[in-house]
Parts: sequence; C-alpha cells; structure tokens
Amino acid sequence: PPFFRAVLAMQEVLTRFDFIWWPSYRFGQRLLLRSNGVSPAEVDSVMADRQKREILRAIYRPIMTASLRRPGLLIDGMQIEGLSADFVDQLTPPTLIAHSKSDPMAPFDDAQWLAQNIPQARFLSVEDGGHVFFVVRSEQVVPEITTFLETHAV
Repeated sequence: PPFFRAVLAMQEVLTRFDFIWWPSYRFGQRLLLRSNGVSPAEVDSVMADRQKREILRAIYRPIMTASLRRPGLLIDGMQIEGLSADFVDQLTPPTLIAHSKSDPMAPFDDAQWLAQNIPQARFLSVEDGGHVFFVVRSEQVVPEITTFLETHAV
C-alpha cells in the first residue's frame, strides 16, 4: 500500500543518522508510542506499568543504532516488493495473525486479507494499542498466543 511504501522510504532515509534517534529514545518514549498509534490514555497506562514500560524500552532501544539495522530494512523492502499475491498458497503451517486496528505502520486490511487467504489461519483483531498492541494489550493478546501455541504444539 502507498502508506507502507512511504514508511519504508522514510525509514531508508532516517536510519542513516543514529544521532537523531538518541534523544527520541532517551526522552521521547511517549512520543514514540504516540507515533506508533498508541492513544494518550494508553500511553499513560503503559508508562505507569513498570513491566510494560521496560518491555517497550527494550523494543525501542535498537533505534539508537538505527544505521546498523538499515541493511536489514532495505532487504525487507526488497522482499516485500518481490512478493506476489500467491505466496499465501505456500503457507501451510498453523498461522496466527494478530493485528491492531490502530496500527499506523501496517494496514489492518492487509492482516485481514492474509487471515482470509492463508489456509486455516486464525485472526486476532485488537481494537487499539497501535503498532505495539502486543505489549499495550498483552492481557488480551498473550493468552490467545499461548492457547494457539498449545493447540498446535507438536
């Protein structure tokens, strides 16, 4: 989708310069969360929860060395560009797709499409929590993931 392409293009430029990310990580946790689709009320809730706050700090820590991640992001972009719609036919393992409706980074419609087109995929729709819904809404998401894994353990 156009928005996702714009995000990838922006990352390609912004990951060249680590120094612009240092203040964001050190002082801008709330802004990072908001830019990832987390509502102000959810930001307050997460920041008040020590465990969630620490998990999110760990998730965001690699942005301080974004330039080291740049080659991988470029490879991701090339892989995405090369995907054809029929790649889902090749997916046969049990698949859980969880996605937040408030994720500004990846379109919700794409997650729905995948869930509808991957044979026997399970779809977990989360109303909010943005791009980090799995932490913000961990009380809802983690039990679903655990059940899915226990159901399909070999």
